[in-house]
Amino acid sequence: MQVQVSQERAGWALPGIIGLAFVLVPGFAGLGLLISNAMMAANDGASTDQLPQVIGGVLLVALASFVSLGFVVLQPNQANVLVVLGSYQGTLRQPVGSGPIRWRSLNASASRSGRETSTATHPR
Repeated sequence: MQVQVSQERAGWALPGIIGLAFVLVPGFAGLGLLISNAMMAANDGASTDQLPQVIGGVLLVALASFVSLGFVVLQPNQANVLVVLGSYQGTLRQPVGSGPIRWRSLNASASRSGRETSTATHPR
């Protein structure tokens, strides 16, 4: 039986407060566009001139919702493994003195692990 152990690499993530800004700024901008256009439509009637602003507001809210998927909470003695299309990219560990909330890149899926990453191949 062969066991192949991959080397652990440090994963990359931003502090949660910076990730929160990536969510709140486009979210509030999109909601502001939608509300302002709804108020103008209620006062003046709907027009096709407002359509690009409505589409932009919907897209900004959708972007904020998608970016919010990048938040990761790490508890003490936990690790978060980052995988892109089945390929190991790194491991997030809780550094000393930082908060528990992190924001990771959206192109990496995450799974929590408390042990080494390894793959075993079994001869048949």
